[in-house]
Amino acid sequence: DNGAIENNVKEKDLNLSIAKDIKLLNKNENINIILSREGDEAKSVKDRVIFADEKKADLFISIHVYAEQTKNNHNGVIIFIPKNDNPYVNESKLLGSALIESFQNNYKLQVAKDLVQREQGIWVLNANQCPSVLLETGFLSSQNDLEYLIKPENQKIIAQNILNGIAKYAQQ
Repeated sequence: DNGAIENNVKEKDLNLSIAKDIKLLNKNENINIILSREGDEAKSVKDRVIFADEKKADLFISIHVYAEQTKNNHNGVIIFIPKNDNPYVNESKLLGSALIESFQNNYKLQVAKDLVQREQGIWVLNANQCPSVLLETGFLSSQNDLEYLIKPENQKIIAQNILNGIAKYAQQ
C-alpha cells in the first residue's frame, strides 16, 4: 500500500525510512524497537496488531504522513489516540503527550497541541492490547511539509523526537 502520494513521494517510503531511523538511533538499552516491517512489504492493520500482541509490545506507534486533496489546507504533526472505551486510553494519552512535548521542543513544522480521538475510532489503535498512538508526521499536500519530510536529516529528527517521547513515556 503506497499510502499518500504527492510529487512521486510515497508515504510508505517515508514511513519506513523514519521507522528504520528510530531503530538505528536508539541507544537506550531499556528500549527495544521492533519494526512491524523491515522492507517494502504489505502488512494489514490486523496483522500489525497480531504482530504487536505476539511480540508482547509495551506500546505501539503507527507512523504516517498525511495528504489532502486540498493543497496546503493543513500541515504539521497530529497524534491520534484510541477512543475512551479502550482499556489503554490513559496510557495512550501519556504516550501521545510525551510525543507532543518532544516534537514541540525540536520540530520545524507545526505541532498540534491536543491529542485527537476520532468519533469512529481508528481500528489499529482500538484493537491493540497495549498503549498505542498513530502519528501523522506531516502533510505531503503541504509544500512546506513535503520539502521538510523528504530530507533524510529531517527524517532523523522525526525519529529522534519519537525516541525522546518513548523515553519520556517510559520514565512516567
